[in-house]
Amino acid sequence: MIQEDAPAKAIADEEKFSSSGVLETPVAAEERYARHGHFPAVLLVEGRPDLAARLERLLFERGFEVLHLSRPEFSADAIADTVRLTQKAGIIVLYSGEALAGETKHHLTAEFSDRLFDLSSAPELHGNDELVARHVLARAESLWLVDEPRKNRGRVN
Repeated sequence: MIQEDAPAKAIADEEKFSSSGVLETPVAAEERYARHGHFPAVLLVEGRPDLAARLERLLFERGFEVLHLSRPEFSADAIADTVRLTQKAGIIVLYSGEALAGETKHHLTAEFSDRLFDLSSAPELHGNDELVARHVLARAESLWLVDEPRKNRGRVN
């Protein structure tokens, strides 16, 4: 029995990879959004990490790619940069750390406009986690790329 030399196979695979045009086409943001099925967004739930953790689970179970950031050691610049990166990856970010400076919120609003939900600035939502959850789910529904039944999306059986 003769087996192909492993290094020769690796070289052949590398040649196929480099000649296929894969390296010439970067992944576009729209491709990432299409893969996730939704647009990215930022939800500010400042100072409420327990609520943000529950919202993360709620959104995740409904099929959203979501990440909860709560680390108090993030500086305003670091959180803004982190949010920018996650947005490029097509992820929904929940931020529940300390209140962001007005300037940081202004920059985030300018960059993410209609996909930045500042729940901490909605006084009618304070103290009522059920109302916040309904509000977040309603806003999240607007992030889907297509209007299709999602009853099974993201569910793990």
